[in-house]
Amino acid sequence: MKLAALLNLILLLIVPITSQTATVSPSNDDPAPYIYYYSEALNGIVIERADGTDSRIIGQGLVDEDVTFTYGPGWSADGTWFAWQNLTPLVSGFNEPGKGYITSTDGQTTLDFLNNFPCVNSMLWHPTENILLVYGSLNKDPFCPLDGYPIATYWLVDANSQRRLASFSINSLRKSGDSSAPTIYWLSDKHEIQFYELTSTNGIDNQYFLVTMSYDSTVTMTPITKDQYDAQPQSAVTSSNAFRNYMNTQFVRWQDITADRAISVPSNSSAAIDIPVGGQWDSSGKWLFVGYEWCYADCTSTIGQVNIFNPATGYSREIANCGSHATCVGFLPVQVNLANLPPGKPNSVLPIPKSLDYERTFLKIKNRGGGFSDPLTTTHELMCNKGALRDVRNKTTGEIDFVLPKSDSCGIPVHGVYPTQPIIFALSPDKKYYAITDSSEYTALYDAQTGDRIARMNFYGIELSFSDDSRSLITMGRYATATWDIQELLTNTLKVG
Repeated sequence: MKLAALLNLILLLIVPITSQTATVSPSNDDPAPYIYYYSEALNGIVIERADGTDSRIIGQGLVDEDVTFTYGPGWSADGTWFAWQNLTPLVSGFNEPGKGYITSTDGQTTLDFLNNFPCVNSMLWHPTENILLVYGSLNKDPFCPLDGYPIATYWLVDANSQRRLASFSINSLRKSGDSSAPTIYWLSDKHEIQFYELTSTNGIDNQYFLVTMSYDSTVTMTPITKDQYDAQPQSAVTSSNAFRNYMNTQFVRWQDITADRAISVPSNSSAAIDIPVGGQWDSSGKWLFVGYEWCYADCTSTIGQVNIFNPATGYSREIANCGSHATCVGFLPVQVNLANLPPGKPNSVLPIPKSLDYERTFLKIKNRGGGFSDPLTTTHELMCNKGALRDVRNKTTGEIDFVLPKSDSCGIPVHGVYPTQPIIFALSPDKKYYAITDSSEYTALYDAQTGDRIARMNFYGIELSFSDDSRSLITMGRYATATWDIQELLTNTLKVG
């Protein structure tokens, strides 16, 4: 347990900054392709052109903000629905599966009844219909394990009608890992699915079944022999694996991306390691997703930060840090009807700094060791005040620098003492605004009078300050110092609640 916590801490210390950057703008004569990506800063799925224009967001606010990465089935067959899951960090140092989420491309409709399924290990779209299979457990005690449940549950969901078609639970001897998950057979002409399961009533003798779930809610369990179980068909009907490996990537190796031409990627990337390890071209071969390694040693070639890049023009933006699975980033599938999307705005919904200074960075400041543990040295901590985390205490002076106007939970006290939350904090000279960088690794700007969040930036501010006239927020990151125009954030930023 301690080792797992230590490994997660090491990962935390070297996760890259995810700043929003841009260099030379692409030519207006060549419209950029549409992309989609899960924005941790905005907590939703952004759909826009690769150059950040015609930008909008769907599914915002459905997921808790502090997630490890996203995975899942992604787009439905006709492109009208998007489904995903997430892994969330635990205090113990491990990650656990979260809930499943489904949102429509209209930006309005979500399948809220999935909230009643707390431990979703996998989801799978029907190959041609908007039918979704959800697999996991209805029990969360005390958290959702990655492997194995006392009772496994299957839900068959019709996204169009927003209802559950059928439900089935079994004391399954399967593990929920990818290698042992059942293969799902879609019998579209019969409006049903089939899969093979095994269980035991005495813990010794296995019992084998062919399970049929029909769209009319009928569920049957047909007993079969072990030989029949082992000889289940592979190609007799349309089939697919019910569990999508959460580490699955749609990117190819960087060596393969550059095999046919030399490509120079931006050297000012804020990745923990400035070496791209994977990528994906659009159909025209002009735009490229670049995935950067997010940690050392044991997780070599694990893609965390992703840029969208145009080698011909030098245009580059950091857009996400949720991995390279199809629910994190991708070029928009052709089946997605743009007319069904919410109206886009001219510029990216991600807040963009008015300037970036790569000469004045945290790692270049005198007396900084340059290690990735240094940036996580926090300046303040949130202290519990009468049952809520309200006081912002300066760790250097020991004084209370500010009292948050809104209350948050203090968590669970240990031996009568409430835990503290380390943060990086700054208050504007006119006391109208404050900024915090917390464990989510994103900097957020707040209204100091109400406590309402004005904007959450796609940037990890390691040192925070305001200009003397309180018009600008300055965030020093590992690789760049960003200056944000507060009036611009107030006027143009998509509010995230």
